[in-house]
Amino acid sequence: MELFQPVFPKIINAVDYSQFAKDLSNNFKAAKNGILFIDNAHKLVPSGYTGGQITQLDKLYSEMESNPYDPIVVLAGLPEGFRDYIEANPDVKNKFHFIFYLPDLSANDMLLLAKQEFKNQKFTLSSDAETKLQKLLKQFVKTRDRTFGNGHLVIKIVEEIIQNYYLRIKGSVSDEVILPDDIKTEIKAERTTEEIFLELDKMIGLDDVKKYIRNMIDLIEVKKKDAEQSGKKYALGEHLVFLGNPGTGKTTLARKLGEIFSSIGLLDRGHIIEVDRSKMVGQYVGETAKIVQKLCDDAIGGILFIDEAYTLKQHDNDNFGQESIDTLLKRMEDDRGKFMVIAAGYQKEMQSFITSNPGLKSRFKEENFFLLKDYTPDQLLEIFKKFAEGDKYIIDEAAIEKLQKVIELMYEKRDKNFGNGREVRNLFEKCLSIRATRLKKARIHEMIIRPDDIPKTSEEGKQLSLEETLDELNKLTGLGAVKKEITNLINYLEVEKMRSVDGGKKTSLNIHFIFKGNPGTGKTTVARILANIFKAMGLLPKGHLIETDRKDLVAGYVGQTASQTTRIIDSAMGGVLFIDEAYTLASGSGNDFGKEAIDTLLKRMEDDKGKFIVIAAGYSGDMDRFLDSNPGLTSRFSKHIIFDDYIPEEMTEIFKGMVKQKGMKIDDGVEEFVLQLFTDIFNKRDKNFANGRTVRNIFEGVLQNQAARIVAEKRKGNDITSIINTISISDFSTS
Repeated sequence: MELFQPVFPKIINAVDYSQFAKDLSNNFKAAKNGILFIDNAHKLVPSGYTGGQITQLDKLYSEMESNPYDPIVVLAGLPEGFRDYIEANPDVKNKFHFIFYLPDLSANDMLLLAKQEFKNQKFTLSSDAETKLQKLLKQFVKTRDRTFGNGHLVIKIVEEIIQNYYLRIKGSVSDEVILPDDIKTEIKAERTTEEIFLELDKMIGLDDVKKYIRNMIDLIEVKKKDAEQSGKKYALGEHLVFLGNPGTGKTTLARKLGEIFSSIGLLDRGHIIEVDRSKMVGQYVGETAKIVQKLCDDAIGGILFIDEAYTLKQHDNDNFGQESIDTLLKRMEDDRGKFMVIAAGYQKEMQSFITSNPGLKSRFKEENFFLLKDYTPDQLLEIFKKFAEGDKYIIDEAAIEKLQKVIELMYEKRDKNFGNGREVRNLFEKCLSIRATRLKKARIHEMIIRPDDIPKTSEEGKQLSLEETLDELNKLTGLGAVKKEITNLINYLEVEKMRSVDGGKKTSLNIHFIFKGNPGTGKTTVARILANIFKAMGLLPKGHLIETDRKDLVAGYVGQTASQTTRIIDSAMGGVLFIDEAYTLASGSGNDFGKEAIDTLLKRMEDDKGKFIVIAAGYSGDMDRFLDSNPGLTSRFSKHIIFDDYIPEEMTEIFKGMVKQKGMKIDDGVEEFVLQLFTDIFNKRDKNFANGRTVRNIFEGVLQNQAARIVAEKRKGNDITSIINTISISDFSTS
């Protein structure tokens, strides 16, 4: 006995469902021994459905429970909203043992369906007409949106072509053969794979990446042909990682890849869906999975491009971020070959992100990691020229020379946030703004960019020469041993630089310093001068000094110190990081977060070798204990400079320098008095002796006493003109 009598399914559209539901019990019985097919069921679910809401389908489920498996109930609807409804209702999901997610038809699927429809109507396609129809269907697939009709569209196209056929043969004998002329819809010319590659080759830089992509495409095409020979269909299962700083062409390259994969038939559309964390992670439980599902749906037939993908999961307790990754990984597996994912971001962060998750590591193969390096100054200049050429501007030769210097400086000062092509775009727009002002003042118009249109950099006129920085060092009072040590270092580096010019290996500045000495011995001042010296020598692009200490580097909670220290180090890139009282980082207990700061610092000193200099400063004995606390510190800090206490004569010179800088003078006998004063202080000094700071404190006390003396003289009616800028011995009486 047959399980069911052969009957036609009872088809109910959502718009008719309310009428159907009025007599649900009898209508349900009428479908017995058959199929109850409810189309557009998504329209029966409230928009933004959340679990527990009452829907129009609930009464249907009651009937299904009363009459299990008879009739067979089929719900059909669009994925958006309906998928979420099913996932949010375990009870509903259990009622339907088979859930099918039907993808949009590919161009090849549509062609097969069209050929079958022509056959059903006794028509055949000429080979030229079939080729033309295939191109037309590809065009429809590439431009599809949420209203894409799939099979309905195919039927419509076939009917139009047949109608055109009858118009063509009007009055002639019918041969039922469709010709290219019967396909009237305009078909845009398709670019070949080689034409797209030529555009890729015109992109500035990226030479290694271009070569790698060509090799990858060749390999994929061979795999595709192998599959065809064995009667199988090749599915594109490759997903890529683009590593690099902003503006290195990652998004542009992704678009070109989409076009290439579409041209060789591996992706139906080759379009790009660009997202980041803000578009992939929701704000409440259950929202994230829905968002990612929709994005993957949108990316079918193309590429899902995730910028700064490493931010998807920001910490171990980031459940929403983990949900986005889990949902994405499942879709990458379930829809293998239907879309590609390109994850992009900074090199270190992305490598750490991918390798930390086994699921990600298995989907993003190591051989599919592309490193897009920063553009060189010459390449950045070429990008500027392309912007100008694209807008029909001519760049004056003198302007090109000035541009080259501006771009070289921009490149030297770059950090991890350097925008590459975006920086050049900003520079180009600044030039146009300055040019507009120039032309308006001159009351002329020309399509030329001249030297005056190039913005001045903040460095112009400010950069000190090596001679000037050394002169500044030598003018400091005392510090004979320090000056000698730095002069020897400069001589060594200059000779190394000469060797590299003569073809030797270029020297990378990988020198870090320990400054040992009591407070006020000039450590910070020398650090600032040293930064200027290295900049003047071209060894540090910025030459700025970042001053920090334990309170800036060490946080109060687990996990915060590393990010806090990293942020400080990032700010020092291209310059000098000066850590005062560095020994305090190693002075805590075994659980102290200072150790985390040291570990983070050591790793960055290794990873960013030559990109910045660290100077750790503090008392001699304490700094020795600091170095002994971690073997890595001793090997990283290769230069130790001792800052001796200032002797009385040097302290006297410092005092006189402060007086001169103030535009004042000292009375007779003051110099001898000051020397004796500093001799007494020096002989009684202890660990807290503040050297130059002690001199500064005494000088400021003297100024206050002198001010009190001058005011008193003025109140007596005495002329103070001759004494207002003079310091006398009496001004030291209470200092």
